[in-house]
Amino acid sequence: MAMPLFETRGRTLFALIGSVAFIFSSPAAAIETGFMRPAESTLYVPSIGGAPVEELVQHRPLAPQNIIAKQEIEAAQRYPKDKMIMSMEESRRWSILEDWHADFVVAPARKPFGKVEFIEYRKAKGLSLDFARSQVRSYDALIVKACADASRDPSLPDLVRSVMFMESALAGPAMSFSVDIITRVGGDRIRAFSYPPMRIKAYHWAALLPPGADFNNTEHNVKAGAILLARILARLREPSIAAAATVYSYTGAEFVSEYGGAVAYVHRTKPWTNGFGELYGSNEPPDFPPIGIPAP
Repeated sequence: MAMPLFETRGRTLFALIGSVAFIFSSPAAAIETGFMRPAESTLYVPSIGGAPVEELVQHRPLAPQNIIAKQEIEAAQRYPKDKMIMSMEESRRWSILEDWHADFVVAPARKPFGKVEFIEYRKAKGLSLDFARSQVRSYDALIVKACADASRDPSLPDLVRSVMFMESALAGPAMSFSVDIITRVGGDRIRAFSYPPMRIKAYHWAALLPPGADFNNTEHNVKAGAILLARILARLREPSIAAAATVYSYTGAEFVSEYGGAVAYVHRTKPWTNGFGELYGSNEPPDFPPIGIPAP
């Protein structure tokens, strides 16, 4: 009989204290149980001044920092034949990195996201659509290869194109990478870099690729993004472009986000092949030739 699902969010003081004690007072136990698996890789990242610097970062999944994530992982390990629902960021990340089957439930957006919403989103975020289109066109061969290696799902290539388009549009040509500060278990803080064109964070997802992979290398970057999106799609109870993009943006998402809706709209309109007329809400720029055909 399958184990009852941990869908309730009720938390007792006793359980919370026990979880905190496990995580913070016994890092060795956390490593042994698979919650923390040390692995090292070297990242070559540009400094603020532009000169390349070398950083050695401990790439390891964060230990579950709440009782629900811990319970979800323990349940999956105890009943490996059952497909457990995972709702928390840490447990979902563990499932993806371990390639452990699971159910991700992402509810539909609370409001529809169509052409009008995309135009508003474009204006609010200052999306660089022309730059985004050039990125997808430039890396299309890498996308095709990475998706073929990652999955047989025929929907994966256009999903990767759509996410790359949106990440490039949000970042724009002036931003080569972004930095987040992450506080790890134990209190030490690190800089976590997100690299283009997939804007994927090496700190969280380094284990998707073999040791020594460099997320600042475009081929490795696209490959990691394709693997991540393929594994997300495989775990969604109700797979959709919007839900997959939402989880890509935030692993613990419960509802389709505005970002997910925007990616789904890009996926439907495919501006890397059809131009920007519908995305702009007017015919501002001229239509572009289909991908693979050089512009005059």
